Amino acid sequence: MLKTTQCLNGGVCYENGRVTTCMCPKGFTGPRCQYVEDRCRVNNGGCERECCNMSGGHYCRCPPGYQLAPDQRRCLDINECTNNLGGCMYGCENLPGGFRCTCPDGMVLADDKLSSQNPCLEDNGGCEHHCENDNGARICSCRPGFKVSPYDTRKCVDVNECERGNGGCQHRCINVEGSYSCDCNPGWQLGNDGRTCYMTNPCENGNGGCTQKCIRTSAGTAECACNPGFDLQADGRTCEDRDECATGDAKCHGVASKCINEIGGYRCACDEGYRLSGDGFSCQDIDECLNYNGGCSGKCINTPGSYKCICQVGEELAEDGQTCVQIFQTIAEFCPMGTFGPRCEYDCSRCQNGALCRNDGRGCSCQPGFTGELCEEPCPAGTWGLGCKRSCECPSGNCNPVNGVCRCPPGRYGKKCEKVGCPPGFWGSECDKRCPKKCSTGYCHSKTGACTCAPGKYGASCHITCPEGTYGEMCSEACPAINFRGCDPETGECLCKPGYHSVGCVKPCGFGFYGRDCLESCKHCPRGCDPETGKCEGPCDPGRWGANCDQICPDGRYGVDCAESCDCGPLGLKCDPVDGMCLICLPMVFYPLYGSLVCPPSRWGPNCERTCECKNGLECDKDTGICICSPGYTGHNCDQPCPKGKFGQNCESTCACVHGKCDHRSGACECDAGWHNMHCDLPCPPGYYGDDCQHVCNCHNGAECSHVTGKCTCAPGWSGSDCRLPCPDGQYGQDCERRCDCATDVAGIECDKVTGVCRCPPGRTGARCEASCPRGRWGESCSHTCVCLRGATCSPVDGTCNCPAGWYGEMCEQPCPPGRWGDGCIHVCQCKDNVDCDRFTGQCQCPAGYTGSDCHKRKNDFTFACFKACDRGHYGKNCTQTCECRHPGAHCDPVSGQCSCPPGWTGSHCEKPCPQGTYGQNCRQRCDCPNHRPCNHETGECACPPGRTGPQCRVACPAGTWGVDCKRVCRCKDQLGPNAICDPENGQCQCPDGWSAAGDRCVASEFNWSLADPKILSTAKNCEITGMSKLEPEYKVLVSRNKQILYVKFCHFSTEEEETVSSFA
Repeated sequence: MLKTTQCLNGGVCYENGRVTTCMCPKGFTGPRCQYVEDRCRVNNGGCERECCNMSGGHYCRCPPGYQLAPDQRRCLDINECTNNLGGCMYGCENLPGGFRCTCPDGMVLADDKLSSQNPCLEDNGGCEHHCENDNGARICSCRPGFKVSPYDTRKCVDVNECERGNGGCQHRCINVEGSYSCDCNPGWQLGNDGRTCYMTNPCENGNGGCTQKCIRTSAGTAECACNPGFDLQADGRTCEDRDECATGDAKCHGVASKCINEIGGYRCACDEGYRLSGDGFSCQDIDECLNYNGGCSGKCINTPGSYKCICQVGEELAEDGQTCVQIFQTIAEFCPMGTFGPRCEYDCSRCQNGALCRNDGRGCSCQPGFTGELCEEPCPAGTWGLGCKRSCECPSGNCNPVNGVCRCPPGRYGKKCEKVGCPPGFWGSECDKRCPKKCSTGYCHSKTGACTCAPGKYGASCHITCPEGTYGEMCSEACPAINFRGCDPETGECLCKPGYHSVGCVKPCGFGFYGRDCLESCKHCPRGCDPETGKCEGPCDPGRWGANCDQICPDGRYGVDCAESCDCGPLGLKCDPVDGMCLICLPMVFYPLYGSLVCPPSRWGPNCERTCECKNGLECDKDTGICICSPGYTGHNCDQPCPKGKFGQNCESTCACVHGKCDHRSGACECDAGWHNMHCDLPCPPGYYGDDCQHVCNCHNGAECSHVTGKCTCAPGWSGSDCRLPCPDGQYGQDCERRCDCATDVAGIECDKVTGVCRCPPGRTGARCEASCPRGRWGESCSHTCVCLRGATCSPVDGTCNCPAGWYGEMCEQPCPPGRWGDGCIHVCQCKDNVDCDRFTGQCQCPAGYTGSDCHKRKNDFTFACFKACDRGHYGKNCTQTCECRHPGAHCDPVSGQCSCPPGWTGSHCEKPCPQGTYGQNCRQRCDCPNHRPCNHETGECACPPGRTGPQCRVACPAGTWGVDCKRVCRCKDQLGPNAICDPENGQCQCPDGWSAAGDRCVASEFNWSLADPKILSTAKNCEITGMSKLEPEYKVLVSRNKQILYVKFCHFSTEEEETVSSFA
């Protein structure tokens, strides 16, 4: 029976009982619509000329010169002459299926049959480079980089591009025949545009070969230098540590100080009892009395490198030298003048630190900042002034005991220690080291001690000005690389090279100006001048000559470029250098004379009889009267500016402004907003935009600035007109248009403002941070494993173990101490009379004969002497009742008979093991076994399935073992040889992959290529079998024992009974 899918080319299967027929679409025929119908066989398919058969139909085609008629059958002649004269130069004649060109009288048809004879066909028309046929006339032109010679229009001469604007080169322009190239000064590299020079840094390649610092010199070379504390070796590259202690460079001095050399420096240390002072070089005594009063019970007196304890009147030191004990002696009521003390044993000369003796003879009167019987110690920490009665107002509480000035800890300074870092001139972890004297600014790095240079300076002593092309702090900023001759090393202000001005040096000099900052004028150059050198473009004004048109014509010469000569007769008169007019000056008389054959200004023709009609004061040709236009103007009367795209004398020059318009006189470009350079072919430098690139972009955080409008295109993750604002919470990406998809049920989840990736806080995981860490994991990205015993879980945030009842400790490794119980042992036992409680339940473990939640004594009406507990197994009044606890380890309450079960058991009589999944005391702990496997109800150990072992059943049985707990031994090698293995679950012997059983041995396998029906194999040619419907073949891959890959094609067939058979092909 045919199936619908067996009708080809879109045919539809029609079924009539057991007979099936394919209904074919137009253009196809055959039982299965497999043949294309040839419609061109009958009457040429109705076509007048050529009939072309195609899948599903046919079409008509015409020979060249004809086209199909609207009926798509007939062919009509094409009149080629209606379309651009058929390409003919003069005349065109249509012919059936073609055409021919015709020429006017006096001309013959060229070889191309289209045009008249081409003068360039013979010897290139005499042109050196290119020849063009202009309606039979020859026009010579030159290749780029050349121009037509003014002396011979057939020859080409080189154009020196370097003469105009230095060829657009930033540094040097090198002219070659037909072209030019730009070159850079030493230490600079030519950019991709072939014009701009960028500063190279040899230190970027392997640090310039230096072991420590590499400095780029102004000449562009690398110079090695060493960090403080190192000396540069003879090879000029290697730095070795300097032993300042041995060379005497160390500044350690004073009592108890010593020098210790370190890599890259040294440090000063002090003897015991001393510490470094603020200068970092000398030592000051440690006042041990400030620390717990030196251990003295009385008063502590500091001494150089040590201290001593003294006692008040009526006391003396014990043998430990610190404790004061009372003495019982008679105290003098009055002391002689100049003495004091309990026995008048002190005289006033003992008062220290400028103290005076009190007039009443009762001791010393201390100066501000001191205290003690002899004024021998400073005020206690936190106090200052007279009598030490004023409190320090410093955050650290430590101040000068005399004047109250704050003593700041290392890393802070200021009136109240409010400033972070070392005070000016100091560095080090204790801010106790002075900046090197070589630091010209007096400042240095607070951690390294390296000199901190002012902007525009660098070097070990900040004595070197920034190399050319750099500026700022540590010369880290690069000057703009366009049209500059340098920049201020401190501020970066551009210093323009001649021919440019404005902010960024992006604007070339205007028409008529040149030189540095465009301050020089070339007013005598009618076509303008070179903006850099001032050299005139084209001829000078009449009466002037020279490269800059700054010289007046010599005697006897006048006019444009002083090309005309004048003769004012034998009187030796001079002529005007502009118009050649001779002047005779007599008293009160002025006689103009014509000293040559050239007509005076505004006159022309024979005998200069006619007047020029030129406007704007322009001159005319002395012979023809035709107006001689100034550069930039054209027309009969020179009253029209050059048309767009043209400039200069007679408007013959073509503007070269790519993004802008040019001056019709000089050709100087006026750039559109966002463009600059001589030809307006460069966008504004990065960071600038607008007219003349004078506006500074205000874009931040990696944003791009439009060089035309200055509009900021923010980088992903930022927003705002200047891209200063990060994306609002919940948004990210370009223009912050995308919404974050992070979970919101937990605080601390952040969405990356650029990528939108959710940043999970510790304890959360998932693409959206929507899930807590899985059991047994904790921390950021759940990367840590819980380390908790007793089946305890841990906090997914910080890994803290949540201990089960009865346990505590960092890993739940310790049982509850006496008097504590419950989860993590957080509960306190409520039992009386020092009776302990069960650490799992908190139930009081009462002595025999006692009961109650707190084991209070159970009184009776007769006596308080019943202290003997019932024997094991009995309880109640007079111990007459029998306990019903069934587990031998259970405990029976001697009063109530209530059973207390051991771990792993439950029920009123302790007769039931813990329910599956629980274990331990009162069955309150959960099993932690994979795949919800049960655990031992007493210990919590996992009950592994056959073939698995380990604490959590994650390890397969070792080779040679199988079964529960892997306790059984395999016997397979006796049955199938040494290569046999046994199933770790049931112990069944088998051969490994790639091996098969052959008798009593495992041997390497070969594929069995035979099939059940060899007839199918022999008749299956290209997957076609008579009487079976062919289906698409299927390819499979088999791998043989020697790892060879075999590709096998399986043919699938279906019979009328819908059976499927396969065969190799």
